[in-house]
Amino acid sequence: MSMSENLLVVIDSNSDKLVYEGGSNGRWTTKSGTQWYGNSSAWSGTASGSIHITFTGNTVAFYGHSPPLEQSQEMTVTIDEQKSYKTDFPADNAGSYCQWWQSPTLDDGAHTIQLEGLTRTSLDFVVVTVNDTSVRKGQQVIVDDDDASIIYHGDWSRNIG
Repeated sequence: MSMSENLLVVIDSNSDKLVYEGGSNGRWTTKSGTQWYGNSSAWSGTASGSIHITFTGNTVAFYGHSPPLEQSQEMTVTIDEQKSYKTDFPADNAGSYCQWWQSPTLDDGAHTIQLEGLTRTSLDFVVVTVNDTSVRKGQQVIVDDDDASIIYHGDWSRNIG
């Protein structure tokens, strides 16, 4: 079976690839429940927190709850320890579960991302785009139902909507 050129790898919020700092009482809290990927989610609480991730790939996206409108909608991003810049959470998703940040496309390889100024923000999981040679045994991969590596047998139909 051949794989796609790019794959999506899921990193759960409790992965050792993620480092949390700040947050309420100087730490992020864990919320448990079946609604979260891997049954848990990390929350910054009411004080500003940060997330640092190390990954191999070319893009990374963060999923969870963005801060509500009464909180700052701005965060500071540092990629590969270069110059930092400020960006906003998605305005149309304030306080809701969404993809709240995605990196620009980077050169394929090892990277670090630091996100700061995260107040009343949660992280459920991260999705990293990798080429198929970067996938390691034991990593959980997302495969789209349109991927050529999936072969359907029987009477299947497409449901778009």
